[in-house]
Parts: sequence; structure tokens; C-alpha cells
Amino acid sequence: MNFYKAAVRPILFNLSADKAHDLTIDIASFVSNHQWITKTVEKVYSRKHPGLCQKIWGLTFDNPIGVAAGFDKNGHTTHLMEALGFGFMEVGSITANASTGNPLPRSWRLPEDESLINRLGLNNGGRKTIIKRIVQS
Repeated sequence: MNFYKAAVRPILFNLSADKAHDLTIDIASFVSNHQWITKTVEKVYSRKHPGLCQKIWGLTFDNPIGVAAGFDKNGHTTHLMEALGFGFMEVGSITANASTGNPLPRSWRLPEDESLINRLGLNNGGRKTIIKRIVQS
């Protein structure tokens, strides 16, 4: 059994889906902001293969596997996602001004279906804050 299934998943599943997501973003943000950690993660997880490279609309992606919008609405985890080997990451959804999104709870697990209902809404720090964060990184 891998480390995630043995140790991480049981901890996350003891939290509400909202708290588990927030904790995951907080930890991923911390890791993403420490280059020595992301470099170590990259050595372990990132693999490049020319057969996976994609060129679409003038953009080149190392591979076609990405992180969908909604996971990191504020662009805090971009360095970690790249180190993990994702070929791209969508940040957001982003609104013109900061928004709190829907009231809590916003997500619920459906264990019998191994799925999640997500009603986060458009909670984000707003375009100026997020663009500044991404450009500085």
C-alpha cells in the first residue's frame, strides 16, 4: 500500500471535504514556496518524455496531463504542480474583484460513489492579486 492510501487519505477523510481541501492547498502552498522542497519533489516525481510533448495554439506542454481549474483558485501551488510533473495548470476561476464564493459547506463526499459534490462557487482573491502572485513567481 502506498503512503497516500496508508497515511494521508485516512487523515483527510476524517476532515470535512472543505477542510481537507483547505489543508491540502495550505500544505501545497507551503511546499510551492520553498524551492529546495519543489526541486526534491521534481527529482522524485517529474518525468519528461518527448512522446508526451504537446504543441497547441503555439504553446508547448511537456505532457497533456494538467490540473483543472477549481483545485487552486488563487495560484498558490503552481511551482509544486509543475514539480509533480503536470504539463499545465488552470488557476481559478478568477473574478474581477475578490469573492467569498458560496457559504460553507461547499463540498460533500459521496463515499459509495467515490465522488465529490463541489459547490465552491467563485471564491478567489480577485484578478489583480492573483495575476501579481503568478507574475512574481
